[in-house]
Amino acid sequence: MRKENLFYWLVFVVFCASFLVGCDQTNVASSTVTGTSAVSDVSSSDVKVYQGTGDYRAPSGQEAYLVKISTNKGVVTDVSAVTDTQNDNSLEYQSLFLEGVKSNIIGKSLKDLKALDRVNGASLTTNGFNKALAEIQASMKS
Repeated sequence: MRKENLFYWLVFVVFCASFLVGCDQTNVASSTVTGTSAVSDVSSSDVKVYQGTGDYRAPSGQEAYLVKISTNKGVVTDVSAVTDTQNDNSLEYQSLFLEGVKSNIIGKSLKDLKALDRVNGASLTTNGFNKALAEIQASMKS
């Protein structure tokens, strides 16, 4: 299996698993989308999924990915990202970042999270995540 196919498959599995955790199939509420930010209320008012776009300039060109952060009562329970990059270096750094970011934010209050520094050697990907985080936090205030 090609490296990028494995990455897409992994992102898909993580997204599906994070969506299904705590989801009651009989009570899925609506989503509210504002710009590129969104919050979904899944099965209770305590469980929410936020998303924002992380973009950055890499040596290979402009990169972007969709960041999804799941919370329960405002505390981060999971984070995932979806990308469409075809660049092997970008895929590698995005994968490394995603592996490392979880230990930096899971269990912490989403509204109190601060911008991160380099995560697992991925400074540009981290910059993109920080943009997505700022977008998500701004959508929480509106």
